[in-house]
Amino acid sequence: MTTGRGVVPHIIMLQEVNITSAELQSMHLPEGWAAAAQMMLVGHMKGNMILVGNGGVLGSRDHVVEVEDVSNVAFDLKAVRVRDLTIVSVYVHCAREKGRTIRSSVNALMSTLEGTLTGREGPCIIAGDFNTASEGDREYLVDMMDAFGFVPSLAEGQQHKPTHEKGGVLDWIFSRTMTSSLLHIDEQERDHHILSATLRRTHKEPQVEELLRINYGALQKLTAEARAALQQDMEETMTGADPQNVVEVMRAVALKHLGKAKPPQRRLPRESMSLQVKARHRAYRQAARRHRRCGTQHSKTAVREAHTAFRRELRRAKRRADKEQGLEVEGGRKRVWSFVKSRKGAAHQAHLVSDVEETLHFWTQQFSDDEPLTDGDHTPNAEPIVYTEAEINMVIREMADKAPGEDGIRVLLLKAVNSAPFRQELARVFTMITNAPGAVPQWMRRGLGKLIYKKKGTRKDPGNYRPIILAPVLARCTRSCSR
Repeated sequence: MTTGRGVVPHIIMLQEVNITSAELQSMHLPEGWAAAAQMMLVGHMKGNMILVGNGGVLGSRDHVVEVEDVSNVAFDLKAVRVRDLTIVSVYVHCAREKGRTIRSSVNALMSTLEGTLTGREGPCIIAGDFNTASEGDREYLVDMMDAFGFVPSLAEGQQHKPTHEKGGVLDWIFSRTMTSSLLHIDEQERDHHILSATLRRTHKEPQVEELLRINYGALQKLTAEARAALQQDMEETMTGADPQNVVEVMRAVALKHLGKAKPPQRRLPRESMSLQVKARHRAYRQAARRHRRCGTQHSKTAVREAHTAFRRELRRAKRRADKEQGLEVEGGRKRVWSFVKSRKGAAHQAHLVSDVEETLHFWTQQFSDDEPLTDGDHTPNAEPIVYTEAEINMVIREMADKAPGEDGIRVLLLKAVNSAPFRQELARVFTMITNAPGAVPQWMRRGLGKLIYKKKGTRKDPGNYRPIILAPVLARCTRSCSR
């Protein structure tokens, strides 16, 4: 069963296991495997057992955290957590007592699951023996699981295939936020068949808008003729601009004459650049240069081997750096950092958590707006305000060329095309924005968030950063004119 990219933990769930605590502790498991079983049982049933492992990929047994252990006359339930994956093994007892039915046992089970799954919105697997012998019980179980967002793994061409020789669909595999392969049922002669399915985690890429980067370096290299063409094109296109599309018009002209800038190159963290890493990186670059000159199969193999050695040494350096700072905790390097109140010493400045929701909540609070703009926040002035070309000229000349906002337009561009016709068109657009009723245009209400390091403490602690919002240049220009 797959729970992430490249990590494939194998999960085995057993029901009615007869094992004691001493036997569980002395159980010989392969490297990378861990076991969790129920010890305190009610009735004659022997409880559930969950085996999780992946041949060393998961690391130690500490990756399997026990979440729930319930045993009563209605059902046995054992739940564990592997990173952000919740695994639940269930055994619903047969309705032997008077007045108790499978549906009542399922209702009690779902009430317990509601408390177990509260606050755990990630992927989850629920499997086991539910003893739903009749068609009505099967449909009731599917409906109850569907209310929690779980879907069953089914055999090919059949909605419910019997998996028990005594009749009925008794064994199930349910999953949430995961895609399942076809359910495979072992056909050997036994009371309970073995079910198997490959579950893959449904990974959704975050919707991140790509920032438009204009090549302002080319602006300094423009000839007099090219600069004059840029200015003339900007003046002509600004003639038909309005408050809604003025940013798109200016950006299109800038891209036409200047082009897109190359994305910034990623730099390796300073604390990870040890002498060994630098040596491996130098060997990799030398191998790459030799391959570009000759381009043989031998040189290609040498580049691949040098790159592998460099990445391996870099990972070792990162682990050493984390260990020296006292920031390495169980859970692995890929855990996310959570904000805590700062104390003296690097070991108290940050800690690692595996709850993605908590981290998202932290960053949401960092960039949230307690009083967002609404349509009623901008009312027209009693007397219309008209901006002049001279006011626009003064504002542009006094503005500093800082980092651009989401629109990608810099003050450097405004100063390069700072002609009288261009300033007149800007004055016309700013006048329309100021005197128009309702909310300001959408581009004026959007900013680009950046994190600035406070130059104290570790760079891996988000508490050592302060957020800033980069407003669009035209919005800053409009604000300066209205003062």
